[in-house]
Amino acid sequence: MQSARTSRVCIVVLEEVEEDESPTASTTPPPPRPKSSPDRKSHHAPRRVLTHQDHKASLLKAIFKVDANEVRSLIFKKEDVNIQVDLEKRTPLHAAAYLGNAEIMELLILSGARVNAKDNKWLTPLHRAVASCSEEAVSVLLKHSADVNARDKNWQTPLHVAAGNKAVRCAEALVPLLSNVNVADRAGRTALHHAAFSGHLEMVKLLLSRGANINALDKKDRRAIHWAAYMGQADMMRLLVVRGAEVDCKDKQGFTPLHAAASSGMGAVLHHLLGLGVPVREPARTFPQ
Repeated sequence: MQSARTSRVCIVVLEEVEEDESPTASTTPPPPRPKSSPDRKSHHAPRRVLTHQDHKASLLKAIFKVDANEVRSLIFKKEDVNIQVDLEKRTPLHAAAYLGNAEIMELLILSGARVNAKDNKWLTPLHRAVASCSEEAVSVLLKHSADVNARDKNWQTPLHVAAGNKAVRCAEALVPLLSNVNVADRAGRTALHHAAFSGHLEMVKLLLSRGANINALDKKDRRAIHWAAYMGQADMMRLLVVRGAEVDCKDKQGFTPLHAAASSGMGAVLHHLLGLGVPVREPARTFPQ
C-alpha cells in the first residue's frame, strides 16, 4: 500500500556520510585470495626468478590454506610479515584475523607483524577478527595489545563492528577494556544504534548493562528506537521501551519512531506503538526523497 516515494525513508545506514558504510559491509569482505602462478609454457622454459609479487602470494596462500607449517617455513626464509598483500593495503595478519586462525596469528605477531596495522580503509586486524565473529582471533589480538579504540575511516571502532555483526562474544571481550561504550562514529551513531538496527537483543542487553545511553542521538537526532522501528524489530522495540526509551521522541525533522515504522510499512511495530498511546501526528514536512 505504500508508494515508492514514501518508502524512501531518511533513516538508512549510508545516508549520513557518502563514505559511511554499514559495519558489515565495510568489514566483512575478506582479503582476496592470491592468484595462482601461471603454468610454464614448456618443459624447457628457463627457471623464473621469484619476484616480490611471488613472495606476497606464497605467504598469503599458506595463510588461506591454514598451513601453519608453511607459514613458519616462509617466515624462517625471511618473508616480510608486514607486506601489503593487495591493493587494499591489507597485511598477512589482516588475512589471518579474518580467518580466525590463532596459531598463524601468533606466528605472525611473534615474528614482528604489526598488531595495529591499518589498511586503506583504516581497518585493523581487530576490526577484521570482530567482523568474522572470531572470539579466538580477538583473544589473540587483545593479548598482544591490539587497540580497542582504533577507528576506521568512518570512525567506527571494533565495538561498532561487533554490534553491527551480532558478534556478542567478541563485544564481551572488548567492553571491559573500554572507558566508554557510547563512542560515536562519523554519523554520530553509537554501538547501540548499530545493534538496534541489526535487531540483536543479546547485544543490546549487553550494551545497556555496560552503560550504553538508550537515548543517545546521532547527527540527525535519531535514537536507537528510530532504527528499531524502521527495521520492524518489534521485540527490540519492546525491550527498548521497557528499558526507558522515549517512544515519541523526534529527530531534527520532527520524525518519531511511529513515522519511521510507517515509512517502511512495519505493521507490527505500528500496532505496538499505537497500543502504547503514541499520538499520530503529521510531521512538519514529508520524508526526504
